[in-house]
Amino acid sequence: MLAHALSRTGYPADSERIWQLAITKAVREGTTQAVYARRGYAYHLFREGRPDDARAAMRATVDSLTGDDDALVKAVETLKFWAIDEVATAPDGGQAAGKLLAEAGQITGRIRSPRVRARMRDFLELPESRRPTPPEGAEAPQDPP
Repeated sequence: MLAHALSRTGYPADSERIWQLAITKAVREGTTQAVYARRGYAYHLFREGRPDDARAAMRATVDSLTGDDDALVKAVETLKFWAIDEVATAPDGGQAAGKLLAEAGQITGRIRSPRVRARMRDFLELPESRRPTPPEGAEAPQDPP
């Protein structure tokens, strides 16, 4: 929040410094914290109109996640969220998103647990809004006012 506020009020260098500090601290805490910090930074970069830097941050996050199923799940989630941002920002967003989702599908295939693998396949099929579609006949959830 502080980094975002600094950026919005005209202090981009301070914002960048806070993001880097947050990532450094998160890496010391563990994989999950590092992923969230790195993805948060990438989202920030997309919002700031720095898509190439955001893509590099997302790629570094995905590339850092190898090994166990938990890491592979985080890689799939990152690719899915990245694809959503590509659709919104890139001139060829649909094509770029398609490549990212294909990569996510390949990573999903490497997940050892059949149950987790099935959940991630379902996750990749969710609409771009990141929300599950309600069952037929059910009322769709309303956004808060």
